[in-house]
Formats: sequence, C-alpha cells, structure tokens
Amino acid sequence: MKTKERKMTITRAFALSLVLLVASATLSKAANDALRFRITSQDGYYDETVVSFAEGATTCFDWNYDAWDLPNPYPYVPSIFTLTCDNYALSINGLPALHNDTKVELFTWLNNAGDYAIEIEHLGVFAPEVEIYMLDLLTNTLYDLNTVDSVNLYFATTIDT
Repeated sequence: MKTKERKMTITRAFALSLVLLVASATLSKAANDALRFRITSQDGYYDETVVSFAEGATTCFDWNYDAWDLPNPYPYVPSIFTLTCDNYALSINGLPALHNDTKVELFTWLNNAGDYAIEIEHLGVFAPEVEIYMLDLLTNTLYDLNTVDSVNLYFATTIDT
C-alpha cells in the first residue's frame, strides 16, 4: 500500500504560524515527552497534532516516530501540523530529545474567518525544570503552556481555496 504524504512549500500562505519554545536548564530524560495540540473552530470542527521528543528521532521523516498529515477535503475544518526538515506536513512528529532552547514550529491552515481555540495537552512527563512556551507570531504574544491549557485566536480573513 502506498502512503500519500503531503509536502508543503514555504511559499504556501499559512493563516497562522506558532512557535513552540522549550527551554530547559538540563536535558530532559523522560522516555516519552510529548505535547498534543487540538485546534477547534467556533463550529466545533477540529484537528490534532502531536509533537514528541525521543532519543533516535530526527527532524526529518522517521518511520518509527512520525505520521503524515493527510489533507482534509473539507475546507471548513481547520488544520494544525508541523513540518519536517524537508517540508513534509506531519500530524505526529517525533523529534530529537529536548535540549536547551528547543524550537518547534506549528502551522495552522484556516480557510474561514472566525474564532479558534488551540488546546494543549501534556502527554508523558516532562522534567520539572522544563519550561514550555508558545509564541503567536501574528500578535507576538507569548503563552506559558505550564500554566495555560488553551489559547483563543481570531482569524479575520477568509482564504480562497
């Protein structure tokens, strides 16, 4: 069975781009450090992505750690994903173990104007000294994900598909 992957190009217009900043005084030693992000539209449509950190994973596609983000045929459903080192969209992205100032870019694709919520769920156990932040690049707002479990966004422009 062939797997159809979605390769994204940076020239494609993303409605919103977020950066996940993970800062730690020491390396994380947990076996399954992971975060799950769910974006939900005001109409209740949603998509999820998981970012995990593990020894042996890379920033490129790894069969043992990653899963392609499949295109959604419905334009009213928001999409959230990460990109590999060669611009493949992933719904599950296994990355190398955490180091100081690890940065992960999250991308959203929003076709409809409206309110959206990004919920953050910690999966696994992060070391106590790990601080996790999300930076909204549109508003330059920094969210501390150790104290906030969701972020509300408003997207003002409808994109023609």
